Amino acid sequence: MTERRPLAQSSKRRKVRATAELKALKREAARLDLLFAEDPRAAIAAARALASASAPEDHGPKMVAAGILVDGGQELNDAAAIDDGVAYFRQVHAVVPASPQLDYNLANGISAQVNLRNDPPWSSARCAARREARSLYLRSVALGRSPKDRSQAHTNHANLLRGSYRMLEAYDAYVAALQEEPKNGVASSGVARLLLEIVTQGLGPPELTNLAARYLHHAGASKAEIVELAGPHALKRIDELSARARGHQPEPRRQPLGFAGFVWRHRLALSVSMELLNPFRRFWDDLSLGTVSEPISSGPEIPPVFSMWNVLKADYAAARWLAYAATQPFRERGAYQDTLDYANYGTKQSLVV
Repeated sequence: MTERRPLAQSSKRRKVRATAELKALKREAARLDLLFAEDPRAAIAAARALASASAPEDHGPKMVAAGILVDGGQELNDAAAIDDGVAYFRQVHAVVPASPQLDYNLANGISAQVNLRNDPPWSSARCAARREARSLYLRSVALGRSPKDRSQAHTNHANLLRGSYRMLEAYDAYVAALQEEPKNGVASSGVARLLLEIVTQGLGPPELTNLAARYLHHAGASKAEIVELAGPHALKRIDELSARARGHQPEPRRQPLGFAGFVWRHRLALSVSMELLNPFRRFWDDLSLGTVSEPISSGPEIPPVFSMWNVLKADYAAARWLAYAATQPFRERGAYQDTLDYANYGTKQSLVV
């Protein structure tokens, strides 16, 4: 009878082999990173060779190769390299359980694909790709193990939203990145760039330029983090932005209490910038329709879009107040039937609904 190898010894050997393979993979990743810094085209070729030589079930080399292919493709505007990188990420994503890092990397690859597409910006294919990338970024945030990882996912999600012209959503995503990791200079510069675009396009007040200067000052204090996350070329772009955003930097306001604090904390005011919001002003929701152009034959009546805007704004303000009321202490006065389905019934639940 053939004698079986002792289980402890077998397990120990497997651990040693796995450790050796991981160290070899890290060395290969470091080699490709150095090659990428010197010659992105050569790094792409080496990444393809690494992925081709790996076994179908060997996911590590494919992940390393895919990262280089996506980064190199972006650097050289090489759509084929990005497509190959995304294909490898998808292969691994199909068999590996939920992984925030894999979600993040695949989302980056899809975002890179969107940026190099030749079809119209609002084509159905582009919209579908952006939607998938947004979903992956948000799942990466939800599953992220560290504030730094979640901050990076928020930042790239914000970049994707900004590229989709969803400016206020991008603004909130950049701020969420800074809440996770205050030293994220890439997010700070992203907010500044966004604010300057809003002012340039006439969508916000000139005071936003001063706020952009404050964010750029914060980014300048995080140069090491910027180089680590986005490379040395990102510092040059920040210097160029700083030349456009020179002015008085407004001091950060303290968070108010009560309903104003709820609106402030969750960024729920209908205003371009929460940072400049004065909670002591009578009106917080200062977003408005400036002008509407109509043919002269339309008549003297005020266009109905203004009343539509008023109704939407009022309904939003009412929903915001109900949401705040649902978070406050409340003594329930109603007695409800037990439905045995673990549902919650009550005034606060109905306020939320």
